[in-house]
Amino acid sequence: MNDERRTDDATRLLVAGALHRIHSGQANRAAMFQQLTAHGVPLQVVARVVTTLPA
Repeated sequence: MNDERRTDDATRLLVAGALHRIHSGQANRAAMFQQLTAHGVPLQVVARVVTTLPA
């Protein structure tokens, strides 16, 4: 498994976790924005995550 694939998998897991926490009410969009950007998830992905679910 190459580094790019490993990074993509890690990003998917981070995003899936963020979506779950937002959807279940365990976290808000602002907190997930901060967490995802801190982990280096691309901004276009972060923006899509935090704008697709209700506040």
